[in-house]
Amino acid sequence: MKNKTVLKLTSAVLFLAMLPGTAWAQTDRVVVDGVVYTFQPFGPGGDFAVTGIDYETLPYDGVITIKDGLVLEAFPGEFRPYPVTSILDNAFIDDDALKGVIFEDGIQSIGSNAFKGCSGITSLTLPTSLLRVGWGAFACGDNLRWIDARNVGEQWKDEYDGYDGLGEIGVPLFTLLYMPSWCSSGGTNVVLTDPGTQEPSCQDFYFDSEMDYNVPWGFTAEKVRTTRKLPMDKSAYTICLPYDLNIPQNAKAYAMVETEDPKEGKVIFSQVLGTLDKGMPYLMVADADVSLDSDVPSEILSTEEAQTSTATVAGVTINGTYATISNTDAAVMKAYGLKDDNIWWVVSTKNPSFYIPPFRAFLTGEALQSNSFSFAFSDDIDAIRLLTDGTAAIDNDAWYTLQGVQLPSQPHTPGVYVHHGRKYVVK
Repeated sequence: MKNKTVLKLTSAVLFLAMLPGTAWAQTDRVVVDGVVYTFQPFGPGGDFAVTGIDYETLPYDGVITIKDGLVLEAFPGEFRPYPVTSILDNAFIDDDALKGVIFEDGIQSIGSNAFKGCSGITSLTLPTSLLRVGWGAFACGDNLRWIDARNVGEQWKDEYDGYDGLGEIGVPLFTLLYMPSWCSSGGTNVVLTDPGTQEPSCQDFYFDSEMDYNVPWGFTAEKVRTTRKLPMDKSAYTICLPYDLNIPQNAKAYAMVETEDPKEGKVIFSQVLGTLDKGMPYLMVADADVSLDSDVPSEILSTEEAQTSTATVAGVTINGTYATISNTDAAVMKAYGLKDDNIWWVVSTKNPSFYIPPFRAFLTGEALQSNSFSFAFSDDIDAIRLLTDGTAAIDNDAWYTLQGVQLPSQPHTPGVYVHHGRKYVVK
């Protein structure tokens, strides 16, 4: 055993006991840096198991290190090592003070519900020595995004008690990128590492489009599943995806481009055909309910590597984001988000519920001066025109032609018109 903690406890805290078949043990309870270890009088000489937290000595950042062994004074002046091999059932259950866990190599068993309800934990890295994980051990809460099991081998797979079906993986070496079922559309993501090539891949990668992108390392996803669907209930949506996507049927996608319109300040979103590139911001129009799932192999980049792009035309910039931009931050940026009324509204702290969700696009730029801007379809197939101060004074109650020309009143002549960002047919 390595990195042992040597303790010589004072008589004030000693519990002297002669345990059958063991050496003298000075105490049945030891506390080291916020972790409580309790003596287990089983096996040759016995050992210690992790049983909970000591708040008085818990590190300020809430991250604990679970030792693989302790060195205690078994007899006066005589020290001996005691192994630590297990975390008992319910050891840290519902403890929101715990923020992270470091396991020293030597821990073999994590008990059932050991970290259940520990809502502060965001990630776990498991030791190579691990043999068993009890049911519900990692049901920490919504903040747990991944567990790194790259160093855990076949012994865990063979003796795993089961959690979300992971006991049936059947691959000697695997890496677990864990997103709990309540955080994703399909449940747990398992990233397998090919024993020959050491290349990580995932059969079905699930992610929640309302939660920030959080991938600790890159891999290839055979399929991508996301919670976000585009219902046919408004004219346009913004998207910025962390994977390439073939444009779905019943949908059209548009990218901001330089315009050939002779009128200065016109901003055009031109239709894109084929594939949408990862990290690029787009508008999308759905003629029917559309899924953003992908059935083609996709390269999934780590959070550190994944980047988003911007495009600027005539003083207007469209930005992509993989992470939530808070109301306060968006207001400072003077960001415009696309709302359900198909109008870009500036984010204001007067409306604290308005923010920019992840995997969306938003507008910024010196050409944007009003509180809101609308759409007009320059061409029903090829482009969407953004109406800004540089092109026309916006009256959100006004009616427009498909060419973006504002009408003096509600039209009665047969034709197709735009009102509140939607197309209306007058017969």
